[in-house]
Amino acid sequence: KAKDSVAQAQSNEEKEARQNEVREHESMLDDLELRVEVAASELDDLRARLPEFADDDSIPEDSDPSSSNEAVAMKMIGSLTAPVTRTLLWEMLDVFAKSEFEK
Repeated sequence: KAKDSVAQAQSNEEKEARQNEVREHESMLDDLELRVEVAASELDDLRARLPEFADDDSIPEDSDPSSSNEAVAMKMIGSLTAPVTRTLLWEMLDVFAKSEFEK
């Protein structure tokens, strides 16, 4: 009987550990969903403030995608002030660092 109660206690602990792990993952997913919503909102805000970058018609279809992406990025950040550019860079580095640590 003692072995059965020990085995059952271990089984209950394992179940609780799995449940806690599932809760953690659900919390992480909720956080990621919130971040995606915020990013989508910020993107909509940028499109509203910078309508010339919202349309893809300005990019020739036969051009290299990587160079056109660079051109669009340079157009977007080229007119930003230094403090805004630094803030943008720090936030990007923060996101990339966090994603690397989470792997």
